[in-house]
Amino acid sequence: MEASRVCRELAFTVRLSAEDLARLKLADAAAVKDEFIVAQGRIDVAVILPKEIWLLDFKTDQLTEADLEEKRETYAPQLELYALALSRIYHPRPVTERWLHFLSLGRTVGVEGGEGAGR
Repeated sequence: MEASRVCRELAFTVRLSAEDLARLKLADAAAVKDEFIVAQGRIDVAVILPKEIWLLDFKTDQLTEADLEEKRETYAPQLELYALALSRIYHPRPVTERWLHFLSLGRTVGVEGGEGAGR
Protein backbone atom coordinates (compact mmCIF):
# COMPACT_ATOMS: atom_id res chain seq x y z
CA MET A 1 0.00 0.00 0.00
CA GLU A 2 1.23 3.49 -0.81
CA ALA A 3 2.04 5.64 2.20
CA SER A 4 0.27 8.57 0.53
CA ARG A 5 -3.05 6.77 1.04
CA VAL A 6 -2.62 6.75 4.84
CA CYS A 7 -3.89 9.94 6.50
CA ARG A 8 -3.08 10.55 10.17
CA GLU A 9 -4.85 13.11 12.35
CA LEU A 10 -7.25 13.91 9.51
CA ALA A 11 -9.40 16.93 10.43
CA PHE A 12 -12.98 17.04 9.16
CA THR A 13 -16.12 19.16 9.28
CA VAL A 14 -19.53 17.75 8.40
CA ARG A 15 -23.07 19.08 8.41
CA LEU A 16 -25.57 16.69 10.01
CA SER A 17 -29.29 16.83 9.30
CA ALA A 18 -32.04 15.74 11.69
CA GLU A 19 -32.15 12.40 9.88
CA ASP A 20 -28.39 11.96 10.24
CA LEU A 21 -28.59 12.72 13.96
CA ALA A 22 -31.40 10.20 14.44
CA ARG A 23 -29.58 7.49 12.47
CA LEU A 24 -26.44 8.05 14.54
CA LYS A 25 -28.62 7.95 17.68
CA LEU A 26 -27.41 11.41 18.65
CA ALA A 27 -30.87 13.02 18.71
CA ASP A 28 -34.53 12.34 18.03
CA ALA A 29 -35.30 13.47 14.47
CA ALA A 30 -38.63 15.00 15.56
CA ALA A 31 -36.92 17.03 18.27
CA VAL A 32 -34.51 18.67 15.81
CA LYS A 33 -36.82 18.89 12.78
CA ASP A 34 -35.57 21.43 10.24
CA GLU A 35 -32.35 21.87 12.22
CA PHE A 36 -28.79 20.81 11.58
CA ILE A 37 -25.52 20.77 13.45
CA VAL A 38 -21.96 21.07 12.28
CA ALA A 39 -19.57 18.52 13.74
CA GLN A 40 -15.81 18.82 13.63
CA GLY A 41 -13.27 16.24 14.62
CA ARG A 42 -9.95 14.61 13.97
CA ILE A 43 -9.67 11.04 12.75
CA ASP A 44 -6.65 9.12 14.05
CA VAL A 45 -6.04 7.11 10.86
CA ALA A 46 -7.93 6.91 7.57
CA VAL A 47 -6.72 4.89 4.61
CA ILE A 48 -8.15 6.46 1.46
CA LEU A 49 -8.17 3.80 -1.24
CA PRO A 50 -9.45 4.25 -4.81
CA LYS A 51 -12.79 2.53 -4.14
CA GLU A 52 -13.12 2.43 -0.36
CA ILE A 53 -11.95 3.89 2.93
CA TRP A 54 -10.67 2.20 6.09
CA LEU A 55 -10.92 3.86 9.49
CA LEU A 56 -8.87 3.27 12.67
CA ASP A 57 -9.32 5.00 16.02
CA PHE A 58 -6.94 4.63 18.96
CA LYS A 59 -8.32 4.47 22.51
CA THR A 60 -6.36 5.06 25.69
CA ASP A 61 -8.96 3.66 28.12
CA GLN A 62 -7.60 1.43 30.85
CA LEU A 63 -9.73 -1.69 30.54
CA THR A 64 -9.77 -5.44 30.89
CA GLU A 65 -10.75 -8.08 28.35
CA ALA A 66 -14.12 -8.27 30.14
CA ASP A 67 -14.76 -4.57 29.30
CA LEU A 68 -13.90 -4.90 25.63
CA GLU A 69 -17.37 -5.55 24.16
CA GLU A 70 -18.97 -2.76 26.19
CA LYS A 71 -16.29 -0.30 25.03
CA ARG A 72 -16.73 -1.39 21.41
CA GLU A 73 -20.44 -0.58 21.68
CA THR A 74 -19.71 2.71 23.45
CA TYR A 75 -17.43 3.93 20.67
CA ALA A 76 -19.44 2.57 17.71
CA PRO A 77 -21.48 5.81 17.24
CA GLN A 78 -18.27 7.85 17.14
CA LEU A 79 -16.86 5.66 14.37
CA GLU A 80 -20.17 5.85 12.51
CA LEU A 81 -20.00 9.66 12.66
CA TYR A 82 -16.45 9.54 11.30
CA ALA A 83 -17.54 7.12 8.56
CA LEU A 84 -20.42 9.36 7.55
CA ALA A 85 -18.11 12.37 7.35
CA LEU A 86 -15.51 10.50 5.29
CA SER A 87 -18.09 9.00 2.93
CA ARG A 88 -19.40 12.50 2.20
CA ILE A 89 -15.99 14.12 1.83
CA TYR A 90 -14.66 11.35 -0.44
CA HIS A 91 -17.95 10.52 -2.19
CA PRO A 92 -18.70 7.99 -3.64
CA ARG A 93 -16.20 5.89 -1.66
CA PRO A 94 -17.79 4.03 1.26
CA VAL A 95 -16.08 3.33 4.56
CA THR A 96 -15.85 -0.45 4.46
CA GLU A 97 -13.67 -1.15 7.51
CA ARG A 98 -13.81 0.35 10.99
CA TRP A 99 -11.44 -0.59 13.81
CA LEU A 100 -10.76 0.44 17.38
CA HIS A 101 -7.30 -0.16 18.81
CA PHE A 102 -7.18 -0.29 22.61
CA LEU A 103 -3.66 0.63 23.60
CA SER A 104 -3.89 -0.74 27.15
CA LEU A 105 -4.74 -4.22 25.84
CA GLY A 106 -2.75 -4.06 22.61
CA ARG A 107 -5.94 -5.24 20.85
CA THR A 108 -7.63 -4.11 17.66
CA VAL A 109 -11.32 -4.91 17.22
CA GLY A 110 -13.61 -4.41 14.26
CA VAL A 111 -16.76 -2.32 14.53
CA GLU A 112 -19.75 -3.00 12.33
CA GLY A 113 -21.01 -0.06 10.31
CA GLY A 114 -24.52 1.23 9.93
CA GLU A 115 -26.65 1.91 6.90
CA GLY A 116 -25.53 4.46 4.37
CA ALA A 117 -21.92 5.01 5.39
CA GLY A 118 -20.53 2.01 3.63
CA ARG A 119 -20.82 -1.42 5.13
